[in-house]
Amino acid sequence: MPADPPPGDLVHPLLAGLREARAAAAPTRFVGALLVPWRAIRFLVGQPRLWRLVVVPVLINIALFVLAFALVLAYVDDAVAWLWAKPAGAGLLGWAMAALWYILLVLFVGLGLVVSYVFVLLLGGIVASPFNDALSERVEAILTGRVKARQPEGSFVGGVLRSIGSTALITGLYVLLMAPLLLLNLVPVLGSVAAALLGGAIGAFFIALEYSDTTFERYGLSLKEKIRLLRANLALAGGFGLGTSLLLWIPLLNFLCIPLAVVGGTALALALTPTAQA
Repeated sequence: MPADPPPGDLVHPLLAGLREARAAAAPTRFVGALLVPWRAIRFLVGQPRLWRLVVVPVLINIALFVLAFALVLAYVDDAVAWLWAKPAGAGLLGWAMAALWYILLVLFVGLGLVVSYVFVLLLGGIVASPFNDALSERVEAILTGRVKARQPEGSFVGGVLRSIGSTALITGLYVLLMAPLLLLNLVPVLGSVAAALLGGAIGAFFIALEYSDTTFERYGLSLKEKIRLLRANLALAGGFGLGTSLLLWIPLLNFLCIPLAVVGGTALALALTPTAQA
């Protein structure tokens, strides 16, 4: 299989499928975007010239993933104990309260993993920004059949700094939205379930925003325009973000999550950006 399609009007099936899904019903859009990270696996396997651009993001991905997992396991007991001290009573009531406490502990672990996994992707986007930008440009060239992806005005260093700054701003917005949700954990069990579900939904949107951001930047979109475009295509954005975050729960694939997110996010942005259709 050739590494690159010939230049011209040829569009890769990964991008063509997203453009077709955009005109479909909401459930079809959501499922189509949900599968994009899996199609990104096949895409990377068939593009050996891109593998050298994947190595550093993968190493960063592994380091952040292991760190996040270790922090959740190390501090989840203290987080639950801060909210509700572990019951020590005897008898049936004591057993029931202890069982409820452990259920709350499991929910906290789930919430902690959801939040930390999103941070892995957002912080990974900052640390690996220069490598992700290079990979995204190369992916765009392959997806669209163009010889070279469009470049932003200014120096390479300036472009990298803009990308890092944009990613940092997106991460900051995510933190601001997530902070109030943590208060839901003050309501035992149901509050934690609600926090996990809402946190997952917000995380999915911000993953889509983060990994489409580099391509949006190349086409000159402001942050407001990026958010508006993704909100107008919420089924696609949410499906892609959720599909990407689910990869983090799968052994071995979780280590490839950042480069797969770059491939999928590039395709998503190209499918949504009007000026990228030409």
